[in-house]
Amino acid sequence: MRTFITIIAVCMAFALQSCDDGLIQEVQQHTPVSSGYTAVVTGTFKGQTSWPSRYSIVVAGFNENSDYAIIQKTLAAKNKDDKQIRMVLSNISDTTRTLEIAVVNSLRKRLVTLYSYAIPTNQDAKDTIRLDVGEMDISMFETINSNVFQGMNCSRCHSSSTAAAHLDLTNANAYMSIVNGQSSKNPDFMRIKPDDADSSYLYRVITTGTPEVGYNHPALFVDDKHAAFVSIIKNWIDNGAKK
Repeated sequence: MRTFITIIAVCMAFALQSCDDGLIQEVQQHTPVSSGYTAVVTGTFKGQTSWPSRYSIVVAGFNENSDYAIIQKTLAAKNKDDKQIRMVLSNISDTTRTLEIAVVNSLRKRLVTLYSYAIPTNQDAKDTIRLDVGEMDISMFETINSNVFQGMNCSRCHSSSTAAAHLDLTNANAYMSIVNGQSSKNPDFMRIKPDDADSSYLYRVITTGTPEVGYNHPALFVDDKHAAFVSIIKNWIDNGAKK
């Protein structure tokens, strides 16, 4: 018994000596630290409500190796009065090469880039990236018009004075020329029949082609940039072909 008491006393003395010598370390509290960039995007957006639910307009980060968003956040609530909105995207990976406002599908695959900002290679993760994109018309028709009718230079053949098939696809006249307008090549069809893409002559021309049209229009939509627009145009027509 006397031996046991002696051992206890020695242990206590050693413990007290260890405290004096600083050998017992204080337990450190670990606080997780966020990593990556933060981006603040401000802008005024028009036309969000024209997109059906299968599409999302997002602020997203992409790298050069994939069309799928690394990180994304749906553009703020669809506002009827088009007031300026502010979006914050945090914890953006340093593998992200571009910040974009984009149209994506349910799998987060980028279909259309509406705005793009290339992140500098020397970007300091401590510095917030601030992007003011101003006023943007992101409606379904304007996206089609700017990327297809204007972006693919359709007016080279379809302009006001020398329009092939009497179809004027210049920026100012494109909508009035195609929606509810009768096809001059096949009067049995309307160029765009709202709510019915399959009965719209323009949609037939860009998908299956027609014998009375000399140029191979489906060939314009086989590249990666424009392939998604075939289904976008169909969904635009089937949802009323609104401006």
